[in-house]
Amino acid sequence: MPKKTFINLSEDRRTAITNAFLREFTINKYDNASISSVLKSLGIAKGSFYQYFDNKRELFEYLTSQLYATKYKYVMSVERSKYDSFWDYARAMYEHGLVFDRDHPLMSNFGYCLMENMDSPTVRETMIEWQKQGFESIKEIVNKEIEDGNFRDDIPLESAAMFFMNMGKMLFEQLRMNNLKDFEDRVKKGRPLLAGGNEKLLFALLDQNFKLLSAALDKK
Repeated sequence: MPKKTFINLSEDRRTAITNAFLREFTINKYDNASISSVLKSLGIAKGSFYQYFDNKRELFEYLTSQLYATKYKYVMSVERSKYDSFWDYARAMYEHGLVFDRDHPLMSNFGYCLMENMDSPTVRETMIEWQKQGFESIKEIVNKEIEDGNFRDDIPLESAAMFFMNMGKMLFEQLRMNNLKDFEDRVKKGRPLLAGGNEKLLFALLDQNFKLLSAALDKK
């Protein structure tokens, strides 16, 4: 976690520092990201950095925690009780994720490139831990649907939850295959990945994937 010195900075200053490092870790993998170049662009002495964070890894973990906490607020603000169908509820969560993408393009870009760091021995353990936490959240959602009689109970919970996790990854791979140049251009310019051009394709692919999942999981 960041030190008190960083927390006590003005909000504008904290945001400027956070955004600059989000950008650096988006365009470069963890091992290649340069703390010095970012500090130079911000006009911050290198010694001051260590008044904010102990090291590069602590900074990276802070950025990752900010990403997940911020996106979680958007997605989990959707109330299940307002939807008769689980699939309408899940679609609404993606719609809120799209709002997150529009409101926080630098975080969205960082999240998109995050998995490229899985091969870094320094942060691989951190990446795996975040994946586990995300998987546990998905399990809770799926388990609730099983308990409420909406999903089949003859499929192991972990298998059903893994379907959902892998669907999210596959969805982005499908989007990349269809719009790779556009995705790369958006990341290069720090623009939202999906909002403002890719929404139609996103929800077309999402509906196709939901059709497959509902056929497998819905209780008849």
